Amino acid sequence: IDAEDLRALNVSQWRTQVGYLAQRPWLPNGTIRNALNFGTDSSDDELLELGDQIGLNLRKSHDLPDGLDTTFTSTSGLSTGQRRRVALMRALISKSPVLILDEPTATLDSEHETVILELLRKKVRQGVFVIVVSHRPQVINGADHLVTLETVNR
Repeated sequence: IDAEDLRALNVSQWRTQVGYLAQRPWLPNGTIRNALNFGTDSSDDELLELGDQIGLNLRKSHDLPDGLDTTFTSTSGLSTGQRRRVALMRALISKSPVLILDEPTATLDSEHETVILELLRKKVRQGVFVIVVSHRPQVINGADHLVTLETVNR
C-alpha cells in the first residue's frame, strides 16, 4: 500500500487500523459493556444513544436485566439479533480508519437499515474508508462506488 510492502508491517499494529464486522459476528464472552468497549472508551451515554438509534435498548429491561452489564456467552444471554446489533455497534464506535462490513443491515427492518446507512455515511464524512459487502438494494443504491463481483465457474 502506497509502495510499502505489507509483509514488513507489524501485524498487530496493522490490525488496529481495520475494523471488521463479519456476516456472522463473533463476540467475546462477558458483558455487553466490555464487548462494546473492546479497544475503545465510549461513555455509557454514547453507547445507550447508539443502541437506541439502531434498535437495541441497552437499558435495564426484561431482555437485558443488567443493561450494559448483562453477561452473555456464545450460547446464552443474547438473541441472535441482539448479538448482531452489539457487533454492529462495535464497528460503528471503532476508531479504525478502515471499516469492512459484511451484510451490516441483514435482519434489520428498513427504518433501522436507513439509520445504519446514515451512520456509515457519517463515518465516511469523518474520513473513514468504509467497505460494505451487501446484496440489499438500499445498501447498494447508497454506495458512492460499486464493485460487482461475479461468480466464475471453473
